Amino acid sequence: AAVARALHQDLFADAVLLGRYPDLGGPHAEAFERLGRVDPADLRVIGEPLDHYGVALADPIRVAAVPRLVTGSTAIPFAELPWTDHPASLDGHPVAPDLVPAVLADLRARYGDALPPVVLSGLDAAHPEQVDDRDGSRRDPRRAHAISDHLVQAIAAVAPGGAAEGVRLEAVIAGSLLDGFEWEAGRAHPRGLVHVDPRTGDRTPRSSYRFLRDTLRERG
Repeated sequence: AAVARALHQDLFADAVLLGRYPDLGGPHAEAFERLGRVDPADLRVIGEPLDHYGVALADPIRVAAVPRLVTGSTAIPFAELPWTDHPASLDGHPVAPDLVPAVLADLRARYGDALPPVVLSGLDAAHPEQVDDRDGSRRDPRRAHAISDHLVQAIAAVAPGGAAEGVRLEAVIAGSLLDGFEWEAGRAHPRGLVHVDPRTGDRTPRSSYRFLRDTLRERG
C-alpha cells in the first residue's frame, strides 16, 4: 500500500508541497534510490508556493499486495482490484463520492499548513443518457447525482466538525461544459454538461446542466 500510494500520490505531492521526495525505504528502496540524488535547487523550484492545489477524483484505485516477489525485485509489488461496491461510469471508473472526505482529511493530516486552497476536479465521467425523440431533450440523471453527491460530501467534509475541517476548499470543477473528443473513447463516451452534435455542432443542454445551473442560482 505504501508503494502504491507513493507512485500515485506522494512522489508528486510531497515534492510540490513539501519540497522533498518521500523516504521510501524497505525492500523496494533500490527502485527509488535516484530520488536521493535530485539536485536540491530543482526541489526548491518544484516546491515553490502554489495558489491552489488540484485534486482529480476521476479514477480512484484499490490495491492488494502481490505475494512472493523476489527479494530486491523492482517489480510493482501490488495489483489493482475491481470496485464491486461502487457504480461505474461508462469508462469503467468507480463513482465514489464517499471517498472525498477521506481524501481531503488525508491531505490535511499529511501536509497541514503547507496545503494551499484545494480545487477538486475529475467529475466529468461519462454516464448513460436518455434522448427524448419528441423534442431531442437529453436526460442524464446519473451524472447529476454524481455531481450532487460529490458536492455534498466535499462541503460537509470541510465544514466545522467535518472529517477535513481546516482544509480550504476553493472550488469544485464539475467537468467539461461541452462534449469533446475523449482520448481513446473518441466521441463514444461524451462527458459534457452540454451535448454537441458532431455533424452540425448544435448544442443541447443535458438535464445535468440544468441541475447545476439551478443549484448555483439557489446558492446565489
